[in-house]
Amino acid sequence: MDPFWPSIILINLSYILLISLSLFRRLMTIRILGAAAGFAAAGYGIVVGDWSIIAWETVFGAINSVQVARLVRESRGVHLTDSERELQQAVFWKMSMPHFQRLLRAGAWVEAGERTELTREGRPVSHIALIAAGMAAVVQDGKRVATCHRGDFIGEMAYLSGNPASATVVAETPLRYILWTFEELGNLIEGDPEIRRGLEGALSENLIEKLMRHHASDGTTGP
Repeated sequence: MDPFWPSIILINLSYILLISLSLFRRLMTIRILGAAAGFAAAGYGIVVGDWSIIAWETVFGAINSVQVARLVRESRGVHLTDSERELQQAVFWKMSMPHFQRLLRAGAWVEAGERTELTREGRPVSHIALIAAGMAAVVQDGKRVATCHRGDFIGEMAYLSGNPASATVVAETPLRYILWTFEELGNLIEGDPEIRRGLEGALSENLIEKLMRHHASDGTTGP
């Protein structure tokens, strides 16, 4: 059989799998696709007889395969509710299930009624909240400027900067959220770099998303 077509198929399959990595957020899916891409490229190396490609792509595929096995092993002892699992996949998708469970245990679930204040503009903030259900209004200088909903953090700017609250956040509907004190988070991430990276990544993504929503509501397209 002419080796041309198998080599073309394998190398293009590898590229397609690598490109598809950017389309998924679940860590397990990313690792599986990475392993498949590496082994497909190694197959291309076998067809064309390039041992350098075979070696490096096999290593790449093997590393991702080991990570898949690690994620499977770690997830066996994790027990999350459906809502917690959905929150992990939507917000903390870069964090493994066991680390996300540790993060959950460091916080407390809170249910609040309408008109409950989560932060008050100009006052110190000692906690950060992540909304799991419901909506809250963001008010600055007496004017409503934004809305927060499921997957949004409250108090993250104060957490990152150490400054007082830049706005008042008030529940518009009954809220359910996870609450962490700054002290609890500080103690947790100090001894766990993966939780630190996962939390910082989630906060950064949510800040960007909020800015994009704000620009869209203002009719602007950039800073």
